[in-house]
Amino acid sequence: MEIIKTESLMMIKRYDFDYSLSALLIRTRIKQALKNLVPTNQPQLLRLRLLQSQLRLQLKLMQSQPPLPGNLMQSIQ
Repeated sequence: MEIIKTESLMMIKRYDFDYSLSALLIRTRIKQALKNLVPTNQPQLLRLRLLQSQLRLQLKLMQSQPPLPGNLMQSIQ
């Protein structure tokens, strides 16, 4: 029984780590994309801000849901 508990905890920690790592990767990609985009006019700047807010909302939604079993890094690449 102890072995099963330990393996379950290790699996949960691993999924949690994968999930945290994927969230970090998404944040990094957002920051990099924002650095690469230099808005030249007002409409482009507004679209960029809208995209940024949508991505933040999506990230918050992902963080509020429990991680799914499996390697999440593969699902976002």
